[in-house]
Amino acid sequence: MAKNLISTSISTKELTFKPGGEPALFEVNAINDSDRFASFQLEVLAAGADPKLNQNWYLLSSGVSTKKPPGDSTQFIVKIIDTPLPGFVGQVNLTVRVFSIELQDEIRQLLRLNVQEGTGGVAVQLTLPVQEFQAYPQQSLKIPVQIYNPSYQAANAVLRLSGIETAWLIEEQQVLHVAPGDRAEAVFLCQIPETSQAASQLYPFTIEATLTNNLSSKVAGSLLVLPQGAVAFSCSPQQHRIPSRRRDFWRSDPVTYQLNFENLSNISQICHVDVQSEDKIQYTITPEQVELPIGETSQMLLTAKLKRHWFGMVKKLLISVTTDLSDQRLGGTSPKSETLQLKVLPLIPTWLLMGSGLLLLWLVWWFSWFNPDNPFLGHKKAVNSVQFNGLAKNLVTGSNDQTTSLWRVEGFFEPLSNQFLSRIGNTNKAVRALRYRPVDNNIIAAGLENGEIQLWELIGGTGLIDAFSYQKEDRVLALEFTPDSRSLFSGHGSGLVLQWETTLRRGAMSKGIARLLKKKQFDFAVYALKLIGEENNNLVVAGRYNQLVVWNLSTDRTFKVPYTPGGQDDYILSVDTAEFAPYILATADNKGNIAIWDLRSCLEGKGSCQLLDRWFHSKEGEAVRSISLSENACYLASGGDDGKVTLWALTSEGKRARETKSGQVVQKEVSRSYDNKKINSVHLKLVDGEVLIASGSDDTQVRVGKDKRRLDLGCDSQGNMGRSP
Repeated sequence: MAKNLISTSISTKELTFKPGGEPALFEVNAINDSDRFASFQLEVLAAGADPKLNQNWYLLSSGVSTKKPPGDSTQFIVKIIDTPLPGFVGQVNLTVRVFSIELQDEIRQLLRLNVQEGTGGVAVQLTLPVQEFQAYPQQSLKIPVQIYNPSYQAANAVLRLSGIETAWLIEEQQVLHVAPGDRAEAVFLCQIPETSQAASQLYPFTIEATLTNNLSSKVAGSLLVLPQGAVAFSCSPQQHRIPSRRRDFWRSDPVTYQLNFENLSNISQICHVDVQSEDKIQYTITPEQVELPIGETSQMLLTAKLKRHWFGMVKKLLISVTTDLSDQRLGGTSPKSETLQLKVLPLIPTWLLMGSGLLLLWLVWWFSWFNPDNPFLGHKKAVNSVQFNGLAKNLVTGSNDQTTSLWRVEGFFEPLSNQFLSRIGNTNKAVRALRYRPVDNNIIAAGLENGEIQLWELIGGTGLIDAFSYQKEDRVLALEFTPDSRSLFSGHGSGLVLQWETTLRRGAMSKGIARLLKKKQFDFAVYALKLIGEENNNLVVAGRYNQLVVWNLSTDRTFKVPYTPGGQDDYILSVDTAEFAPYILATADNKGNIAIWDLRSCLEGKGSCQLLDRWFHSKEGEAVRSISLSENACYLASGGDDGKVTLWALTSEGKRARETKSGQVVQKEVSRSYDNKKINSVHLKLVDGEVLIASGSDDTQVRVGKDKRRLDLGCDSQGNMGRSP
């Protein structure tokens, strides 16, 4: 018979325990009866108990003894602090198990525990399965908490979450019923608010469970709101000159640029700027840094001065302003830097410059009589609007010289050929917008500086058909015909958008609002209009303060497309859609941004408007004054204050093609004459295998360039007119 290597003695064979009262104690001695050193461990097992429900019903004075020599003993003190069977009253058999890993032996002793009815309740035990949470603003999350009731009585626990803003919680407290010895789970729903109301920081929180007998227990966790948003940076003005006013020509006073910062993130920032300049420009920054609390705006003043030169040409100097934020988790400002221009005039212009200017004017005049592109046959002031007819055979233009003109497109590509066809008429006011009537292309609508709209007939020599207006001196900045040509929308500097009936009326002209069908007042100057969607029942309205709004013509309701917010110096200047992709929208603004949107989801009420791509027209970020999409939405032309017309190839997903991501400047042979000449209007047409682009600019010129279609990029296909809607 094998000899036991362990022997034990226990201080009692029977114990009495009353839940809520004093703990019950007993001692166990373990003796090393082997011939080698050994350590001992002890555990207590209760008959019928589920170790998963209540694992902490007793305490042990020591978990593992040190190694003892042969014949030596180890004393364990067991303290019973809770019933092993929640809710049970009566006798429970306990097994005391002593074992040694070195000896690979164990011995067991039996003990009876008399459990009496308790004198009070026991607090519930709380557990957070996840203790650390992370979320972005406008996200929702669930905070689960597990509850264990070790008592022999049912518990009604009031759960309260504190430490997180009350407004973020769907429910601040919950009531939960937990049976004796049972477990339950509650979930607190948390909705993080928008960026300006949810600072990026760690929010420690506590969940407390309180019972009807005022016993309570707590568990702690934390919520980290992640950084989101940006700090918008802009400078005004972008250009200055010394002297700043013509009447102070002999003075050289410093000039001041205002650096504007708006914190659109959920991180408080401190902003510094670094200034690099050409030549010997002296500058000061006031203040040296600005504090930007969440949602706040602030300004710095950059004062620049330079000693003027006596003779020579005007100097055009650049000042680079780069920002630096105290917290870099969201990168830098948007944009990171701005390039400012400072023009410095000489104190005394030389006779050589004057003579050269007179000679240049004489040469321009002399060559104009032999040049088939003679500007005297075209416009004499800035060209504000250009548009091809449906087949791109002809082109109409409107100008500040109060005239509208008709051009032959083919003449722009034939040497010694005259592209100018005829003067359509004199409007008596500057022409700001011009549109062909879609049906037959035999009538054009002209929007004028004084708020008047004129209809001109191109065929038959009738000329001016009608003229009408809603209120005087309310500039017409945008026009848009409906596809059936029955009505015309006009956008005005006052923020009015008007719909006019355009049925031809021979004889007397309309007076005032005789043709007016509908009007809508917006709180910003309207610079661009475009119908969008398959039903042409929604009108995109864009303009000052970077406002981009869709007006449902049937319900008269409006909603905003989430464009970057802007101030009084921020404008969306142009929008366009594509005939065969009716939900695609292109936008351009005076900060140089071009964007492509898909509005299908937001127009159909199924989701938000989707931004497909966004980029800068040029590295310097000059204003983009006009854009034009091809009918298949595979090409986009843009023109603006950098004096260049750029062609962008797009993919079928509405993004810039990787092969031509930097764009292509068209009409390269004349692009040098574009320097510092604003491009006011562009229009793009696909004809056979070519892309035609017409442009009108401040230098009075009308130009037409062309490029080959890119059938290799996957979007454009001459067989099916490009991608499907």
